[in-house]
Amino acid sequence: MNLTIRILIGMGLGLLLGVLIKQTGVGESHWLYSVGIDGFIDAGGRIFIASLQLMVVPLVLVSLICGAASLGTSGNMGRVGGKAIGLYLTTTAIAITIALVLALLVDPGMGAGEPPKDVTFEPGEATSIKDTLVDIFPTNPVAAMAEGNMLQIIVFALLFGVAISHAGEAGARIMGVFEDVNEVLMRLITILIKL
Repeated sequence: MNLTIRILIGMGLGLLLGVLIKQTGVGESHWLYSVGIDGFIDAGGRIFIASLQLMVVPLVLVSLICGAASLGTSGNMGRVGGKAIGLYLTTTAIAITIALVLALLVDPGMGAGEPPKDVTFEPGEATSIKDTLVDIFPTNPVAAMAEGNMLQIIVFALLFGVAISHAGEAGARIMGVFEDVNEVLMRLITILIKL
């Protein structure tokens, strides 16, 4: 069965379950709700999301290493790197613009009541552009992966991929390993999504 059809069936079943819960009056205090919805369905959803989050860092790392290694010898790395940085900055600007427009339209927090009087907020000092640029280069790539610092992971993967492309026979052997790992990770993500 096609993956899109499975997703649509899942959405339909979720909507149907929501309507049944409202019609039957099964509230949050009912044992069926706590065992079924808050128990099995919630646990399954959390496990699925955690499984996908688990795959983000390895997939980004390995796929970027493979891509950079395949481009590194062709001389297109500078042009492709410039396009990648431009795309990253453009999508970041679009995301910030959408967030600001939605915040102005929705006005989140209105009607939530008065904030407590003893709560104060002091914004931190803004990071300089120089420090931001320096911070994207990891001092410890393993720590960057553990913390999920995507910019540092991307920079490390690109540098490692270029090094593989210039390492000759040893780089070719390592490239084969990374291509195999990439194939396995893609298969694992497909399995998780189908599940």
